[in-house]
Amino acid sequence: MEGIEISSLDANLNGSRAHHTLDVTATGKVRGQPVNLALGANGRFTDAPDGPHWDGAITKLSNKGTPSLNLESPLSVSYGPKRLVLGATRLVAEGAVLNLKSFAMDNGRIQSAGALTNLSVPHLLAVRQELTGAEPPIRTDLVFDGDWDFSLGASATGHVLQIRRRNGDVTIDGTRGVAALGISDITARADFRNGNRLNASLHAQASRIGVIDANVHTPLVNRDGMLTVDDNAPLSGAFDANIPELRTTGGLLGANYLLGGRIALKLVIAGIVAKPSLSGSLTGDNLSATVVDQGVQLKDGIIRIALSENLVDLRQVEFHGASGTLRATSKVRLDQQQPDLTAS
Repeated sequence: MEGIEISSLDANLNGSRAHHTLDVTATGKVRGQPVNLALGANGRFTDAPDGPHWDGAITKLSNKGTPSLNLESPLSVSYGPKRLVLGATRLVAEGAVLNLKSFAMDNGRIQSAGALTNLSVPHLLAVRQELTGAEPPIRTDLVFDGDWDFSLGASATGHVLQIRRRNGDVTIDGTRGVAALGISDITARADFRNGNRLNASLHAQASRIGVIDANVHTPLVNRDGMLTVDDNAPLSGAFDANIPELRTTGGLLGANYLLGGRIALKLVIAGIVAKPSLSGSLTGDNLSATVVDQGVQLKDGIIRIALSENLVDLRQVEFHGASGTLRATSKVRLDQQQPDLTAS
């Protein structure tokens, strides 16, 4: 495979179908980054009416290169046709700790529970940069924790995933230097309700940009005895973003830009999974904008933008300057590949 160089590979399989062991070691490079991988397992094959079964354990799994990886407790495995059961284990990868409590998949039905702690976004971005050479898209020291506990089959219960900010922030390079967003909370959750409904929600709060709340819901469809998301299933939900004081964004755009006033965005989500529809409004009051080096100063601004089924209507966008008034009106559709735009 492109970007993978294997300098040594040693694999030893010993024993019989009734009892065997496997040891594998490999060294090399992945896109120039060193890899020193070790894998150990033991188990047995048995025959059953539905086909061959394998029961055993992964006793060792580690990589001393990039990304770092270490299995700290053996992982029991029971495998058969249409069936996979994993036991409890602890895996550490790039400082993040995965505690798997249980995992079972049987004829398409899935049950699992566990937790993920100390997931460091900068570590993930550093690994991505080492493997791909791509610069990180943001500067951040955010760290997250998460957990899950769910059952999915003919009915669905529990939560698929819940993640929350442990600490950290996002910073932006501005003309005044590095400016932090002041993030105090990020929480996201996806869970099942009423046995056949998927709900997802997001809450984020930062001192410089305000509060964001979002949620979306869709019923699950029974397909071959298992609930799943369907492209034609109806969507419902909402998205609210509120910046109560635009002046708190100072520093994000640079020293030449001074903003004031408040902005609120409220959206209703509808349509179907494959084609969401958005309606709502963007409002702004007491808005002001000053571009210092250009001598531009706008004040007493008001924004009233309506969104109805993906049609954006600029009903009132008005600012006053030292002399004169700036007004704008337009309509544009968001659900077209080449949106029609009418503006003045």
